[in-house]
Amino acid sequence: MIRATAATALQYAYAHVLARNNYVVYAELYVNTPGATDAMNVGQSIIALAGSVITGYSADLSTGGTIDYQLAAHGIEFDA
Repeated sequence: MIRATAATALQYAYAHVLARNNYVVYAELYVNTPGATDAMNVGQSIIALAGSVITGYSADLSTGGTIDYQLAAHGIEFDA
């Protein structure tokens, strides 16, 4: 994630990906400088059973300003 424009009242921004109710990726940004970034790239693997949900969340608790987010997950299916 990247802070695109400065906030008027700085709070933190976060982005995370959950799979089977476990954090797979978690990034936080506490900086008000435009262009500041935080990222987490992992090669973590999980077993997602039928009906499992992978969810991405993001929030910016600051007032004013802009944060750009990119959340992604990649999956490979194996048939038995």
